[in-house]
Amino acid sequence: MDPKRLAGFFKRARTLGAVLTLCWSFFLWGCLDLDSLRHPSKPIEYYSIDSPCPARLVEEPLSGVLRIKPLAVIDPFATDRILYEDSRHSLRPSYYDRWIANPASLVTAVLARDLSESGIFPAVLRTRGILEPDWEMTGTLESIKAAKRDGRWETEVTLHVLLYPWPAGGAEAVDPGRIFQKRYTVRTPCKDDRALSVVESISAGVQRLSEEMLRDIAKHVKTAASDPEPP
Repeated sequence: MDPKRLAGFFKRARTLGAVLTLCWSFFLWGCLDLDSLRHPSKPIEYYSIDSPCPARLVEEPLSGVLRIKPLAVIDPFATDRILYEDSRHSLRPSYYDRWIANPASLVTAVLARDLSESGIFPAVLRTRGILEPDWEMTGTLESIKAAKRDGRWETEVTLHVLLYPWPAGGAEAVDPGRIFQKRYTVRTPCKDDRALSVVESISAGVQRLSEEMLRDIAKHVKTAASDPEPP
């Protein structure tokens, strides 16, 4: 074979090999899980809020049926990642430690259970059904995090609650004097920044928040029941 033709053949083969190698590299790169490269191999742990069921607050219901709507949640807390505040204005989401569901959904479930067990209302609804509510409750989870302050860890839960008579005649029919609105902030000591310690602390904080909220709602509903209905 002509040496020049043979040299050209090997040159083309090397070029083709380089192109194939480059294409194969791009294919492998596209198949890689970049998160798995950024984080060492370790299982992701999922957590839930767990607090004891409260004792019955009243013997007889103070008013009619309550419907509790799912709580809203503000950014950046609308995430399944457990959040840490290492310094002021700095939030760090944990890659490995996560809530089993949106934290607002977990808090909604606890509050609905506690309201039902409190006896303030004869029934507490989570969804629309055959019962028409007499009251409706909604709210916004404004903070749920662990924070390091003065060298010690603590957790913070902030919840803005709104309770109002169900407006059968439309929103304009609601008497402003019968609306209950309050922002609760509960800070609870935390042993350390381990996820289990944080979750236990947050659960204790949600329990305290719920107990205070139940007392406030019972007082408000009792007062509203004794007041004459607006004309």
